[in-house]
Amino acid sequence: MESQEVKEMRRKQIVVTNSLILLLVSIMTVCLWIFPVTIFQMQIFLAALMFGLATVRMVRRNSTYSIIPLFEKVAKYEKQKMGEEWRKQQLTGVIGRYILGVVLVIQSYLNRNTTEKFMNLNLELLGFMLTFIFFFLIILNVSLFFHIRKVDRAKTEADLKGYNLLANLIGIGLSVFLLVGTILVTIWLVL
Repeated sequence: MESQEVKEMRRKQIVVTNSLILLLVSIMTVCLWIFPVTIFQMQIFLAALMFGLATVRMVRRNSTYSIIPLFEKVAKYEKQKMGEEWRKQQLTGVIGRYILGVVLVIQSYLNRNTTEKFMNLNLELLGFMLTFIFFFLIILNVSLFFHIRKVDRAKTEADLKGYNLLANLIGIGLSVFLLVGTILVTIWLVL
């Protein structure tokens, strides 16, 4: 692929990814207001979604197919460029989705008797959710930027050796930081 073609593809990837996230969050919010569900039901739904996505990826293993043609083009490009690291990245994604699914099942079990609706929104909670979405988009875009930069600058597969491990370690570090921050904010809001 030509350098200019790759830049244009990556620009479209960022725009489409952000647009899809905002669209899906908006649709989900409207649906949850129209059809109020309990926390238990929402967590079971999300767990089933994670298990389904992980299973589909597991079955399709090395496939680059996507419903969105742009993402299929990106996947083919990255698979060709990254080689074995691409397969490791896909496997890590599958494992992560299964782990998230198990965590959601455990949380739903703990909330099984809760009758509280998922979208009992007050202004304070709405502000927290909007702040969370904002920071999520910032983190997503920063990580996407570094991923694109690393993959596109690599000349050979050897340049990307160990990339998946490093990216996962950074992700775990950021997750721990966000978890501690979320706990501190929750404690601050409760007190």
